[in-house]
Amino acid sequence: MSWNHIFINSNKTAGISGEENPKGAPRKNGYPTPPMKSTPILNLFKEATKNMGLNPFQMPSANLSENYENPDGQTIAQCQYCGFCERFGCEYGAKSSPNVTVIPTAKKTGKFELRTHSEVVEVIQEGGKATGVRYVDVYSGEEFIQPADVVVLTSYVLNNTRLLLQSNIGQPYNHKTGEGVIGKNYCYQILPGAAGFLKRKSLTLSWELVP
Repeated sequence: MSWNHIFINSNKTAGISGEENPKGAPRKNGYPTPPMKSTPILNLFKEATKNMGLNPFQMPSANLSENYENPDGQTIAQCQYCGFCERFGCEYGAKSSPNVTVIPTAKKTGKFELRTHSEVVEVIQEGGKATGVRYVDVYSGEEFIQPADVVVLTSYVLNNTRLLLQSNIGQPYNHKTGEGVIGKNYCYQILPGAAGFLKRKSLTLSWELVP
């Protein structure tokens, strides 16, 4: 399985649930699975924004609206709407995380090794090119050097930035002078929200609209 295969077929590999963005660019292919279920709150939002002349749509989701088998033969289960997946794995296998999608496929090739309990502490470079990583086995404390033709940072924005700074790759951002790149657009994931008040409408605990 090549990187090209992963990137071109990412929507199909992950089985992304979604619907067409009415204001978005035309898609060559639709989403592999339908959008997730709507809720009474979402329905009120859609109704209100449509009345304002806007174009609401449900954002794509890597939690699947129905059972799905991706092109590599991996099965991703239908979401159970338990609500505990925001920062955690899915015990039901309904979240398109690597352990459900690409890792099982990579293992079948016999050319893939997953090293758990390993903390990368430095990206090794030579002549301006990354040539491998230095990592520590967090159980034994042993340190290893792993050569590589390609090094990909996929440890989320916090650790990616730390690794780049720790490895002296790129110029750190200086907020006073505006110079540098690493850390310039650093942004931690937040969960913004808004409060709304609806006349003559309320929501019961069973999510049913009542007068």
